[in-house]
Amino acid sequence: RLGHLSDAFAMAGAGLSDLGTALDLAKACKGDVAYPVVMELADNLASVCKRYRNDKDIYKGLQRIVRETFAPLYESMGWEAKEGREEQVSDATIRQVVIGLMAMAEHEPVIEEAKRRFWSGWDKISPSFLGVCLSTVVKYEGEKGYAEVKKIFQTAPEAVQRTRALVALGASKDPKLQLATLQWATDGKSVRAQDVGYALASVARAGSDVAWDWLQKNLDSLDKTFPGGKAHISLIGNLTPSFNTVDHAEKVKAFIQANKLESRATTRALERMHTLAHQRAREMKALEAYLKAAASASKL
Repeated sequence: RLGHLSDAFAMAGAGLSDLGTALDLAKACKGDVAYPVVMELADNLASVCKRYRNDKDIYKGLQRIVRETFAPLYESMGWEAKEGREEQVSDATIRQVVIGLMAMAEHEPVIEEAKRRFWSGWDKISPSFLGVCLSTVVKYEGEKGYAEVKKIFQTAPEAVQRTRALVALGASKDPKLQLATLQWATDGKSVRAQDVGYALASVARAGSDVAWDWLQKNLDSLDKTFPGGKAHISLIGNLTPSFNTVDHAEKVKAFIQANKLESRATTRALERMHTLAHQRAREMKALEAYLKAAASASKL
């Protein structure tokens, strides 16, 4: 199963087969508990979802496939080891990966449980689930949740807790809060320069257009956040992870040239955008048809 799954997604990525074939094989692995298969499945589905994060309808269809594929495993494993069920050494890792993936796919039971655990006392949450719980609260609990997670960043006793909170603050769906995170993280006093990237990359994953617009308007001021060098040039790649069209690449290229930001980092960023754009153009039509048919079949 592992070899077939890996080959199917690799061939689809290379344009040698249809992505729908790989997704069908992924759905056929529904309920599989073998550690290598679960990891391969999770990695490939997460990668495809990331690639289409900016294509709303396709992304929703992919989220549905993730939910349908991993629901049996989530229901059997839950958040904690169940009494009477023999735990394998790999179960803790599988549980963490599955819950993170189902949160990304907006599986309602996961969202509600993550919020419940947070409001019951964030400091009681297992380190394995702290990140997903904090991010879920920021995404779905509005300004109240955002403010509470910001307090955790400011007061948590452990560095790993503060890092989880910093990443979570960028996960809001609200463009106003996304912009607030970008401005706050780069004000030169609230977040250490070496940690700023965590917040910015997180905002980019949640709202790449907001992050890109902000970067264009604030490039000069970033010299104060990253003094003594051009470290902020790497942000061009970090703040555009979901840019997957030729138009995106051309706009970024024009900005780089206008501001004389050519470097190996910006060259790699542009190459990635063109690769994603070509892959998207190759897959798009067939993938839309596949997801439409899958949605119709699930309603029968």
